[in-house]
Amino acid sequence: MFNALSGMGGGGQIDHRVGNNANTALYTTFAVFGILGGGIYNLLGPRLTLLAGCSTYVLYAGSFLSYNHTQGQAFVVTAGAILGIGAGLLWAGQGAIMTSYPPPHRKGSYISLFWAIFNLGGVVGGLIPFILNYHREKAASVCLIGLVCFCCPGMFNALSGMGGGGQIDHRVGNNANTALYTTFAVFGILGGGIYNLLGPRLTLLAGCSTYVLYAGSFLSYNHTQGQAFVVTAGAILGIGAGLLWAGQGAIMTSYPPPHRKGSYISLFWAIFNLGGVVGGLIPFILNYHREKAASVNDGTYIAFMGFMAAGTALTLAILPPARVVRDDGTRATNMTYSNVGTESWEILKLFFNWKMLLIVPAAWASNFFYTYQFNNVNGLIFTLRTKGLNNVFYWGAQMLGSFGIGYFLDFSFKSRRMRGLVGIGAVAVLGTAIWAGGLANQLRYTDGNWNRDPLDFKDSRGSFAGPFVLYFSYGLLDAMFQSLCYWVIGALADDSETLSRYSGFYKGVQSAGAAVAWQIDNHKTRLLSQLIVNWSLTTVSYPLLAVLVLLAVKDEDTVEDGESKMPKPSALPGSVDDGDAREKI
Repeated sequence: MFNALSGMGGGGQIDHRVGNNANTALYTTFAVFGILGGGIYNLLGPRLTLLAGCSTYVLYAGSFLSYNHTQGQAFVVTAGAILGIGAGLLWAGQGAIMTSYPPPHRKGSYISLFWAIFNLGGVVGGLIPFILNYHREKAASVCLIGLVCFCCPGMFNALSGMGGGGQIDHRVGNNANTALYTTFAVFGILGGGIYNLLGPRLTLLAGCSTYVLYAGSFLSYNHTQGQAFVVTAGAILGIGAGLLWAGQGAIMTSYPPPHRKGSYISLFWAIFNLGGVVGGLIPFILNYHREKAASVNDGTYIAFMGFMAAGTALTLAILPPARVVRDDGTRATNMTYSNVGTESWEILKLFFNWKMLLIVPAAWASNFFYTYQFNNVNGLIFTLRTKGLNNVFYWGAQMLGSFGIGYFLDFSFKSRRMRGLVGIGAVAVLGTAIWAGGLANQLRYTDGNWNRDPLDFKDSRGSFAGPFVLYFSYGLLDAMFQSLCYWVIGALADDSETLSRYSGFYKGVQSAGAAVAWQIDNHKTRLLSQLIVNWSLTTVSYPLLAVLVLLAVKDEDTVEDGESKMPKPSALPGSVDDGDAREKI
């Protein structure tokens, strides 16, 4: 994070002399205590040395916060000198650990591992000023909600992607996921109304806080083997996820300008799935040498909890729609907060809205296949460490898939309707090919038992490649399919209130399907049958989405400045239009 702060030039200040003077003081004391640091490390030991060193970084960042208000250099320069002392201690300890702890024949690998994790801090640190100082224009609000989802559902996806939440008994994860998606189905539908009542910050803060509890329940299970806490935490997470994804859907589909929604959706999806990539690295690294282990260690769950807590804190930086300026100069929506009666009526009407009915099969299918892919492909036929590696590529494939379909949906043809139809056709062709490959793989173990050694990326030679490519392709298809669904939803309206309800309805139906899918697996349904159902559901979705695009998506890509037409609180529920009157396409 210090590197990211310095990399902005002058510590992010317009007068670079402030940062220059602070850095001069810093590296002067660093030169002295870098030399003395090794001796201090030997006297105090690693914990006290590193604790003393790291504490000075907080003071240094705080000095620039103070300078923003006082314009006084003295505190910044003094903090720089103190940081030089702390950095000398920290890097002496770091060097001792990095060079002495690994075995002699593996020091190069361990040094490169440290350097990769260390520089990930610079990557994340670079995102912080980008997001927090770019949030009033262009794609920044979508980037910020993407980063929130990177930390919370992104890590949840990595946890689920190992099969059974990283436990040897998949029934624990299956039961927790059933409870999760049951409450998610309800609060996904209600979430749009709650978002309109509470606004984005409170809705997202409440939603994200439940992810930390869920990861903690698996940490508890590692010691108690008690399912009750895990299942309860899953049910609570379902409530929180309903709120989070309703808010996310509203932001992602209503904040961008109409002609760039595909690009912004793909941008969100890429940042979000980077969480799955990083989350996949966590169990891979922390369980790398546990080749015969069946359940992940405590450190894996603690790392997930840390990321989820950070994502919860980030929700406080989300802006309301009225303060977001799009890159075409318009504002997203002047959101007028609703009332319970209005939202209840509007949500009820969604079940009779022909547009929403056409999207039901796609919504049901869009998370239904996770159970099969996570538990019965990745969770069944690979070693523990390889499951983590596979997750890195599964969620990495989602980043590629979302960028590809997003660009296509925005720029391939002048007509928006034509872009939607051709996009549906492209996803349908690719999806058919990938599910056909899945069928070929499934025929190798139709009874649900992998009657050979689990595949390992180092030891299984050529037999690893085919299932690995298939799992990668499943991730590619998932992102393209869901990005397509969100693009269609975003093309149906342009105001935040309506799209929060549409997105909530989509997530509610999606979660109902997932709840059913986890119990189907729990009841030992034949894997071949599960694959056929998944393939059939996605195939049925394509023509219905095409009909929706033909009938409901208009070609005009310009809208007026977003002005909410939410009725005043005194309006009777029956007088509210279903959202079509608010379309300005």
